[in-house]
Order: sequence, then C-alpha cells, then structure tokens
Amino acid sequence: MRQIVLVVLVIAAVVAFTAGFSVAAEQMTREEVMATADKNHDGRIDLQEFNQRMTEVFFFADTDKDGKLSWEEIHAVVVDADPQRFKAADSDGDGKLSLFEFLYALDVDFIQADNNHDGVLVIEEVAAMLVKK
Repeated sequence: MRQIVLVVLVIAAVVAFTAGFSVAAEQMTREEVMATADKNHDGRIDLQEFNQRMTEVFFFADTDKDGKLSWEEIHAVVVDADPQRFKAADSDGDGKLSLFEFLYALDVDFIQADNNHDGVLVIEEVAAMLVKK
C-alpha cells in the first residue's frame, strides 16, 4: 500500500505548501486531504477530481517548469518517496515523469484505494489510506 501513501502524502504536501502553511503533510487530517480533491464538495472524490488534483500536484512539483518531474522534484515534495516506484512509473526510461506517466501511475493508486469499487473515494477510504502510512 506504499503507492497509496505516496498519493496521500503528495496531496497533503501540496496543500500545505500552496496554502502557505508550515504544516507537515503527515499532520493533515483526512478531512483536509478530502477537501483538497473534492472539487464539487459532494463528500466523494471521483476519478476526474482525483486526476484534476494530481495534475495540480504535478505542475506544483515541476519547479523547473520543463513539463516533467525529476526524482529530485518528487523527493522535494515527498521526502520518503519510493525511488523504485518512481523508476517503475518512468515508462520511457528518460529519468523523468511526464504528466501522462505520473497520472497513469496514480490512477492505479486510485483503483486500489477504492475498496468497494464504486469509482469514487469517500472519507472512510481516505482514512484507510492515512492509517496505512
């Protein structure tokens, strides 16, 4: 479940950084994590909302604005990111993740987090992700 933890930490880290808070990602509540991605405020995160949030994460983390994420850029946002997961997501082997590679890898996490396979994440599923970290 380390993959799901990466998603939660990325969401939490970006929210903390973009909001200007010095709060560590690990200190965000499940409600705060949920609120960052639940764009229509219906209490659920569907795949479109998830991908929208992850696209925001991608462009935030892309500090050199080259349209790709290097290991250093990922590691700066998620200190305990898994280098093997990064390498596995880098399907073209160029040492960086394109937006497509990034979203593709994270879509797998969404599917795994969706315990009841209804196509959305609810607060209980987000809470389960936070517990697994």
